[in-house]
Amino acid sequence: VSFEKPVVIFEDRHESSPGVFVERQSTTTKLTVTAYGGPNGGTLDVQIGGGLREVPGSDPRPTEIGAQEKIEWVAYCEATNASPCANGAFATVTFTDLESGETDSTTANATAVEVEIRENQSAPEGNCPLRHVYGVRETIQCWQLPTSPQLTWMVTGDGSNYWTGVINKYFCPLQPENNPIKASIGDVEYTPLISVIPPQNVQAMDARRKNYGPHPNEAGWVGMEFEYYVLPKYVSFSGIAIEEVPCQEGMHDGHFSNPYFSNIWAHTRANGAGRWHDVGADNLFATDSAQIGEAIPKIRPDGQVTFDTDGEWTNGNISWNMPFGWNEKGTRGETPQVDTFAEHVRQDMAIFFDGRSGVRKFTHQLVRTTNDVFTLNGVVIP
Repeated sequence: VSFEKPVVIFEDRHESSPGVFVERQSTTTKLTVTAYGGPNGGTLDVQIGGGLREVPGSDPRPTEIGAQEKIEWVAYCEATNASPCANGAFATVTFTDLESGETDSTTANATAVEVEIRENQSAPEGNCPLRHVYGVRETIQCWQLPTSPQLTWMVTGDGSNYWTGVINKYFCPLQPENNPIKASIGDVEYTPLISVIPPQNVQAMDARRKNYGPHPNEAGWVGMEFEYYVLPKYVSFSGIAIEEVPCQEGMHDGHFSNPYFSNIWAHTRANGAGRWHDVGADNLFATDSAQIGEAIPKIRPDGQVTFDTDGEWTNGNISWNMPFGWNEKGTRGETPQVDTFAEHVRQDMAIFFDGRSGVRKFTHQLVRTTNDVFTLNGVVIP
């Protein structure tokens, strides 16, 4: 009796992302049993255990062998659980002579090695410690049981790995990648199904108005603050930094088409863009604002702007997209992004003929009247 490969590597059933389960995955080893019936023939008893079983659908185990008969039975074995120790898995074949009752047993040994992929840091949401979906620059723990024979963890793409005690850790790359590592021993290899994903969106939470004090009979002076979280939250992005990408204003219409307003609120470093923010453990990376932090002038019939009564406000809007970018945690200055995301995020600034003014970003909108009445997302607020 013999195993073709002395090691089987497997992963047990696990939750790869919140609510998504993957069944046990295992390599296999070929088991060969050769028996001779001798002058009398006899019975055969084949026992497989210690973490191994036949792959479902294998040929039935032989139970009898005739006199002078020689048989060969082949089955493929997979893991059901980790072996208790190295060479703890076994296949034992016992022949019992039909007349004398004498027995002869032979055992072959192997090891069923369980690998387990674990998060190094909990994601903000999901409670999924064995997840197989990770954010760029996350760290993954790679465990095995039993610890001998020791597997070799190899990086098949970008990223890097290192040992801390008996744990191999893999440091995910800055770019998305699938199945970036594999475990091996000898010619036995196992590749966990891992996805490394980029930031996909930004969530603006806890919207509130900025307080510029009273400015009666003036338009403008309207702004919101909120907390920025990078999504999805079922992975951790605490290994990266994020910035709002600097950009010029987009479409100007109506009141704001006057040349006075050309790029007056361009999204530059001076106005908060192009500044890197390290992402925290909860995927929070910044407190930011959308605002018109000044008075909006009126326009006279000759096209000149004025803050006197000889001009008027008319309806107008400025809108532009404000994508985000990411790079390594600790990135500062004008370092370019690895890539951008959330290109759909839009900011609008508006003025109305009666002096109402407003800002809108993400799903939040704040409007102010000239007598300091504020409406946030349709609700009047103090």
